[in-house]
Amino acid sequence: MYSPSGVPSIAYYEALLGDLRFATRGVSGWNIEVVDAAGDVGQYPSLAFDAAGDPHISYFDATNGTLKHIKKQTGHWNKETVDGSVGVGLYSSMGVSGDTLLIAYFDATNKDLKVATKVGGGSWTTTQVDTAGDVGRHLSLCVNCHMGRYFRGIS
Repeated sequence: MYSPSGVPSIAYYEALLGDLRFATRGVSGWNIEVVDAAGDVGQYPSLAFDAAGDPHISYFDATNGTLKHIKKQTGHWNKETVDGSVGVGLYSSMGVSGDTLLIAYFDATNKDLKVATKVGGGSWTTTQVDTAGDVGRHLSLCVNCHMGRYFRGIS
């Protein structure tokens, strides 16, 4: 993915150490940052940029079984728990629309598709989207696709 300023950027899970990493392409190669290393964290990362060009990453914290969000602003990474229920946050897909953050994800405990929303500096709200069977794995969120918000889950 490219940042708004055109810099190639990747969020990924480093499986050997269990860390979340963020890489950007510079003139002399890739610059890699360890974003979160508190336990086994960073599975199923999804990267999005806000209007200011700040990166946001949603990811699964396997140590606690929860969905996390981390944002880099003024050179510092700030993380928070989005959904603290156990067994949620797999297959996350993140998007930003204006000052609204959206994360679609799979609730493995209940086998449901959920979406979390945060407007401005407010709190995260979570909603069950589909609960009919085992739904929401391998999903993809599309924000502002033809000026709407859409996500798709594949069971």
